[in-house]
Amino acid sequence: MQVTESRVFYTLSTEKFAPFGAAKPGVPIFRDDRWKIIEIPTRWMFYIISRGRSARPNTWESYADAILDFLRVCEANDWAYMELMSGQLGLYRDQLRERTRTVNTAGGKIEKPLTIATINHRLTIVSKFYD
Repeated sequence: MQVTESRVFYTLSTEKFAPFGAAKPGVPIFRDDRWKIIEIPTRWMFYIISRGRSARPNTWESYADAILDFLRVCEANDWAYMELMSGQLGLYRDQLRERTRTVNTAGGKIEKPLTIATINHRLTIVSKFYD
């Protein structure tokens, strides 16, 4: 996978964000590099939050991180995320298996593979996005 500068981001809402009259700070809002809202993943986040399944902003951000990662992989591989083809989720899983994360140790920083729990967490969230 070739890494290029991504054009997909998310921004957390402030206390001024009040859909339906109630303040909702910390809601991830997906956008592009020109600040245009990316509607479908943003609507999905609203759906998850409004159903009350995840009431904590930390959980919202965890979900947003997983979706953002997947959207960036789609972007890098020229996949249309709303037209996912058979096998692309498996390719995403394979790419996650090849990734590393930086871990601080007493001897300095080292690179370690993503844990199975992290990979499964991201795949579960992406699967929920498509349900």
